[in-house]
Amino acid sequence: MTRRAAPLRPAQWALAAALVFAGSWLRIRGAQGEMWLDEVWSLNIAKDLTAWHQALWAVFNDNSHPLNTTYLHLVGPDAEPWAYRLLSILAGTAGVAAVGLLMRRSGAAAMFLAMLLAATLFPLVNFGSEARGYALMALCAYAVFAIVDADPPARKARWAFTAAVVLGAWSHLTIIPIAAVLALAYGMRRRQAGRGWFDALGDVVRLTAPTAGFLSLYILAFLYTIRRPGAMVEFGGTTLHCGPGGCFVTALDAMARFCSGGFGESAVPGIFTAAFLALTWGCVTYLYREKHARRHLYAAVFVGAPLLFLAMTQVSTQHAARYFLGIVAFLPLLLAEVVTALRYRGRIPRLTAGIAVLALVTANLWAFSQFQKTGRGDYAAALATLTADRQTGPLIVGTDMEWQLQTVLNHTARRLGPDLEIRYAPSPLKTVARPPWLVLVKRKPWNLPADLCLDDGARYERKSLHVYWGMSGTHWGVYRLSDAGCP
Repeated sequence: MTRRAAPLRPAQWALAAALVFAGSWLRIRGAQGEMWLDEVWSLNIAKDLTAWHQALWAVFNDNSHPLNTTYLHLVGPDAEPWAYRLLSILAGTAGVAAVGLLMRRSGAAAMFLAMLLAATLFPLVNFGSEARGYALMALCAYAVFAIVDADPPARKARWAFTAAVVLGAWSHLTIIPIAAVLALAYGMRRRQAGRGWFDALGDVVRLTAPTAGFLSLYILAFLYTIRRPGAMVEFGGTTLHCGPGGCFVTALDAMARFCSGGFGESAVPGIFTAAFLALTWGCVTYLYREKHARRHLYAAVFVGAPLLFLAMTQVSTQHAARYFLGIVAFLPLLLAEVVTALRYRGRIPRLTAGIAVLALVTANLWAFSQFQKTGRGDYAAALATLTADRQTGPLIVGTDMEWQLQTVLNHTARRLGPDLEIRYAPSPLKTVARPPWLVLVKRKPWNLPADLCLDDGARYERKSLHVYWGMSGTHWGVYRLSDAGCP
């Protein structure tokens, strides 16, 4: 029998609209500021397209999220940063509303709590306000969840499932593990509804067959593309490295840390991963004990998907905290289910859950306030330092990260000083060349000292420091060759 939600009263509709508005406002505010490396990189890929549809089938680059790249191509090369981020803002805002729709069956309290968390959780705000495909992927993941959660299953569920997964994969490929485990959970739910094991397996096959067929065609397109001269196929090339705990722990640590306010950057490796898994697996266990209708779905997302990611990191060193966004996108739903259930467990559980929610929302709003101070980096200010006393001729800059610096600095110069010629010299840290300017690009600000003394006594003095706070950006230190050598 279909589970129906109680109709919302006008005041409840108003509260839901206010939460969607709050989520939208945070994302609009988060979209202010300059574009960082990955956004500019995506824009450069979009500029190279000769037709809008090429990004969907002919460009295989791990920084190209096809739907987002298509959108960037359609917007054009000279728009403002907010215009490039508009698609993500809309998708992120729609995600808040989608969470509300998914939680209607769990009651008004659970719905509002989930929407509040979806509106304010910093990773969702961060990736819902930059010109990348993650917000679209999360929205498609919500659609996949809704399809497998339907009771009874929709008549054309497999086509809706295929559409959601395909659009999600064109947004970011990390939806595929999420969809895979949710498909298995769909089979468990069909088994729970009285279907035999083979019948339930057949339901899973029917649900996923069109999706598997499309993905097979996509793989063939990839194999065809890489055999063409000049094919745009590129993977890797960033500065990501696995930490002491391994790729899985390094990535999940960062994501979990920013879910709780971004504190503890120098904490013991694995502590945030352990806390995240303990929290989510504990919540899933509680839902199983309560025989919650969605227990298999939450187990798939918070147990199955991380284990699948862990297996994937054993064969690939490509990792990033953002790859876990498809899992974290469901954290508001899971926490809302458990917190609202604890209301009926007595005063102490109710008070504890309330304090925990208040602390979580406060920590994430604090994280957003820190993010607002720096954005994803202040690259225009760095360019202003480099050109402050420039006379004539090209600007000559050395760097330890030539491709990264060149990508962002050239983009910034085109926007702010189109007549500026920049030449990049080899880094004086690696060669005997001594360019007048040096820009160091680092992931940690403490790796940018006030002065640099080279082996031959040459000295670079730091003229400005440009930092960012959050999950997207790089730290820049701008140095000038000093007439006075090192002591």
